[in-house]
Amino acid sequence: MVKAMRPPPLIISCGIIKREIEFIIRCNGWNIECFFLPSTLHFDFDLLHKSLTAALARFPGRHAVVLYGACHPAIDRIVEQGGGTRISCQNCVEMLLGHEEFTRTLAEGSYFLLEEWAQHWDDILERTFGGDRIAREIFQADRSSLVALHTPCSADFIAQAETAAASIGLPLRHVQVPLDHLEKLLKKTLGWGGDLS
Repeated sequence: MVKAMRPPPLIISCGIIKREIEFIIRCNGWNIECFFLPSTLHFDFDLLHKSLTAALARFPGRHAVVLYGACHPAIDRIVEQGGGTRISCQNCVEMLLGHEEFTRTLAEGSYFLLEEWAQHWDDILERTFGGDRIAREIFQADRSSLVALHTPCSADFIAQAETAAASIGLPLRHVQVPLDHLEKLLKKTLGWGGDLS
């Protein structure tokens, strides 16, 4: 009797780190199935809830590793009800930087900028704050700088980052981010080791 082949591990993730996840998988030669959701779902909690629930239901009987931070008030319940396991991080920036570096940089008063956010900055400000005038007041009240995170998968978004920083009146700093921490986090969450110390 021929044994049925077990399906590969399943990752359901926000698309904002799609290139980084696919790069790590490709470099390691891992057999992993991935399903990505649009990052714009963060603007609508109800739509995020429905989309993530539908994504988990799309793979019945499969245990999914869910690469989302605390992006919805009920994220852990949504993932648990769908039979998945959520990665242990507050957000995608922490996934890239690691908890200590993320917390330290945040405590310094920094706000983080990823390529996709830089490319859609005006739309994000409009949806989140109602425009750049209000956003400028909010950012300047408790943030001291804008930190653009560049991974090995990032395109050149320096001009867009400069425009974003100018729109909220904050100095801009560029940081190169290796994918070591995200790779270790994936290994740990998949049960393949991955020491995060």
